[in-house]
Amino acid sequence: GAAVAAVTYMMPMSRIEKEVAERFTAATGRTLSYSSVGMNFWPSIGLRMKDVTVSNPEWAQADHMLTLGEMDVSLSARAL
Repeated sequence: GAAVAAVTYMMPMSRIEKEVAERFTAATGRTLSYSSVGMNFWPSIGLRMKDVTVSNPEWAQADHMLTLGEMDVSLSARAL
């Protein structure tokens, strides 16, 4: 339990969130938005994002291409 708490405390959450959003935009050309984010340790280390939306291109009628209640993003433990 102490190791999990230490890892959570030491991880730069704002930097990880920013990196995930930037890589998503670079790969898809869409904007990733979410209301909150937390650490996820099972089944893999990563982020759990809540109230996720993915933007549509400007020519599309709907504002969002995708809306999810929550989404898990797995992170490479080696990269962390």
